[in-house]
Amino acid sequence: MGSGSDVARRIVVGYDRSAESKAALQWAKSYAELSDAEIDIVTAWEWPHVAVGMPSLPFDRQPEDRARRVAESGAAALDLSPQRAHIQTPQCHAGE
Repeated sequence: MGSGSDVARRIVVGYDRSAESKAALQWAKSYAELSDAEIDIVTAWEWPHVAVGMPSLPFDRQPEDRARRVAESGAAALDLSPQRAHIQTPQCHAGE
């Protein structure tokens, strides 16, 4: 793979606004500054489960947008620049 000088250093952090994810993101910011790494802030999402015959329940019709806002709030809280922090919002499926 070579000397590694041409390989970008990346830190991946799952973020959901919990105290643990906030602490992980804070650590990632500190480590990224020391190692000149970039951070991928990941907030996964899935479509709400609905059962036939259930009364209609209100749900977020744009869960991916909500996930993006959650991840962006983490970056903003720590004043992470878009050059340092990259937002990832993959769709997940229950049981995966």
